[in-house]
Amino acid sequence: MDSRRRLLDSRERAANQILSQVADRCGASIYQKVRVADVLHLDRDALPEGLLFYGMRAHFDFVVGEPDGGLPFFAVEFDGPSHAKRAAQERDRKKNEICRLFGFPLLRVDSAYLRDEIGNGQTLLEWLTNLWFEHESFTRGEPCGG
Repeated sequence: MDSRRRLLDSRERAANQILSQVADRCGASIYQKVRVADVLHLDRDALPEGLLFYGMRAHFDFVVGEPDGGLPFFAVEFDGPSHAKRAAQERDRKKNEICRLFGFPLLRVDSAYLRDEIGNGQTLLEWLTNLWFEHESFTRGEPCGG
């Protein structure tokens, strides 16, 4: 019996593909299953103990950031059916609070973001990711990826 598990389910693979297409166009990279503590400098002074402990062992589904392991831009959490359970909602609340305290953008999506087109042939996830990069480009006065 093979005891290995898939790293991404079919919906996560679809989200990864969408994110990767936009990131490639904009000179960014997608990182999968990255520990929260590897993205944010968690310390005892910044977080209550319960959030610190959770943040040290929790991960983001996807982190969009600079290529070659550079700085992170934002994280994407894929909330599948299991997120309807109370325990998952509590974990989501903790991750949301950590991101809020650090001012780190976190986008929560579900399968609707992967299939719903917004009228121009894009999924909602693709549109939102493009919008983030366009906003950043606008504030820097540079084209996407520039």
